[in-house]
Amino acid sequence: VYDLIHNRTLANINADRVFQAASMIKPFIALAYFHEVQRGRLKYSRGSRRVLEAMIQRSSNSAANWVMRQIGGPDRCEQILETSYSHIFKHTEIREYIPANGRTYRNTAIPSDYIRFLHELWKNRLPYHAEIRRLMALPGRDRLYNGTPLPQGTLVYDKTGTTAHLCGDMGILVL
Repeated sequence: VYDLIHNRTLANINADRVFQAASMIKPFIALAYFHEVQRGRLKYSRGSRRVLEAMIQRSSNSAANWVMRQIGGPDRCEQILETSYSHIFKHTEIREYIPANGRTYRNTAIPSDYIRFLHELWKNRLPYHAEIRRLMALPGRDRLYNGTPLPQGTLVYDKTGTTAHLCGDMGILVL
């Protein structure tokens, strides 16, 4: 748990332990996509916008795989993150397309990578930061707001992820 306003850690449990990323890898894939859009290698059209919305809001694995194919595959996604965003991604690995059954075990990340990503997103230091936040704020199933005692109207930018070994949610809460 990190306070983005005061730039300080509030709680840290296994923040540097590698976990399966599950669908929480999808905002990182979106960042790689927008990196390529910003450099003129891809276009952000009405069609690609719908696919990215499906990838983030409905956690569509086929949409995530489509986005990765546009970028050049999982290896290219990871290469973009490693070379252009090494200050964020210390132990994130995008090794595979997400299998049809959704049980991906090879894509991994550490919680502190999520924190650094969310910090840069909040500070508007990522390409298409406003669009990534819009995608992460679309209504859907989240674990940060639903079923918790957060005040009504709290704005949530998040992405959930689940495998047989992980049940997670990473995001920003704006009270």
